[in-house]
Amino acid sequence: MGVLAYGPLRYSPKANPTARVPFRAEPNRHTLLRQSDLVFIDMVGTGYSRALGRAKNSDFWGVGPDADVTAQAIERYLKLTDRWQSPKFLLGNSYGTTRAAVVSSRLQGMGIALNGVVLVASALNFGAFANGMDHQFIVNLPTMAAVAWHHGKTAYQDTPLPRFLEEVEAFAGSDYALALFEGNALGAERRRQIADRLSGYIGIDRRFIERAHLRVSVVRFRKELLRDEGKVVGRLDGRELSRDFDDAGEEPETDHTIMTQLYVPATTILQDRLASLGYREDARYVVGNPQASALWKWQHPVPDTAGISKREIEENNVFPQNTWVAADLAAAMRADPHLKVLQIHGYYDFATPYWMGDYDLARMTFDEALRNNITVRYYATGHTPYTDDDVLPQMAGDLATFYAQAVAR
Repeated sequence: MGVLAYGPLRYSPKANPTARVPFRAEPNRHTLLRQSDLVFIDMVGTGYSRALGRAKNSDFWGVGPDADVTAQAIERYLKLTDRWQSPKFLLGNSYGTTRAAVVSSRLQGMGIALNGVVLVASALNFGAFANGMDHQFIVNLPTMAAVAWHHGKTAYQDTPLPRFLEEVEAFAGSDYALALFEGNALGAERRRQIADRLSGYIGIDRRFIERAHLRVSVVRFRKELLRDEGKVVGRLDGRELSRDFDDAGEEPETDHTIMTQLYVPATTILQDRLASLGYREDARYVVGNPQASALWKWQHPVPDTAGISKREIEENNVFPQNTWVAADLAAAMRADPHLKVLQIHGYYDFATPYWMGDYDLARMTFDEALRNNITVRYYATGHTPYTDDDVLPQMAGDLATFYAQAVAR
């Protein structure tokens, strides 16, 4: 999908409101071709990419194998095109940020230097989603507040969004976090006070919040916020609305946005453009691969240079561990203190909530010099900011600035 965002042509959902064929791709005034050549790599088992010989697609379905084959593809491209001395950047969106973090470290081990890494809607620590832990409720809260604010459901509608979110973040990291930490020891009066604050921030009835023990999940929030209107808010972009079969369910049926605004138009336009270039392929172009998601191997040992002792790693490995690829990116930055990182967030993104990304970056490195190599940008958009006509010009400008800074001597 990124090829229709950063390349010479762009698909705009706003310019194609009916989401029906023929889908129009227009010249992209904000293409990154002004700053660099663009090379897009499809994961094995997606697009037209597939394993050859005795290998199976599933051999590459895992954090480590996927990063290895991606790094090898980059190395082969540099050899074939003799681009060893060219500045090099990685850009990943969603799981692509997970991949970029690991690949950045892998490439260094292969003698390949990077100038910069761009993380769009980042996912660097999957411990955020661990059941039985309260972390997810804390880092999701600002995104819930942003979405409720957009739909006019908060008690703070007269407050500008950035200022409103500053207050929500302060509450989430203090009173709310402390209340959750107390668990069932939290007193009834304090529980009501926290529920009242939450209700004002996220637009959900206080009694519902209390029945959920102050822990409103994203799934429940998406169904509950506009239940009285018979509408469900989107996961990739909380501004988007859809309708389920009925309004009684606890959770949304799906997120229709990903199909109508992304998968279907992208698949259609990409295959049409490839055909116009004379490229023919009998295989189906795979945009999303549910089988790969189901079989994905998440085990990923942290690098030896992650700052964790060997004994700690050995003892921790007795138990299941979350995937923490921020360690890989941090190791790459310590090995190359000139490596720049740009993290891009959407306020309305429930797939990778912006405060979750901020939490991960705040614990990735404590070196002041390396922290100065990290830039973070926030936009009033969702999981795929490049599809947002109002945000793209600002994002393109920030990317151009980042490119220039990362190659400056």
